[in-house]
Amino acid sequence: LLIVYPQAQRYFRDFGPTPGSSDLKTHGAKIMNALKSAANHLNDPAGNLSALTDQGANQIRMDPGTYGMLSRVILEVLDSHFPGDFTPKVQVAWEKFLALAAPVFT
Repeated sequence: LLIVYPQAQRYFRDFGPTPGSSDLKTHGAKIMNALKSAANHLNDPAGNLSALTDQGANQIRMDPGTYGMLSRVILEVLDSHFPGDFTPKVQVAWEKFLALAAPVFT
């Protein structure tokens, strides 16, 4: 996210800009675990993402548009790490899921 969209760095000043940063890895894992929880509870994505939403809105004061950038980066990472498995159908499913999760963040 910080490499593709450097303007997002302002929300993560304490993390440092290096891709190998342990703080960035920890935060990325937190986001992906929250999305995993939301995927496991599709009947209540808002409830499962509320802690992450509160952090983004209240602690970091993140612009809601940043979540769109994050969604695009997640799709790019999935495509680059799982090229054989990230078929057009899988991509559409991920896009729908991330679209379901996005309003929770904004």
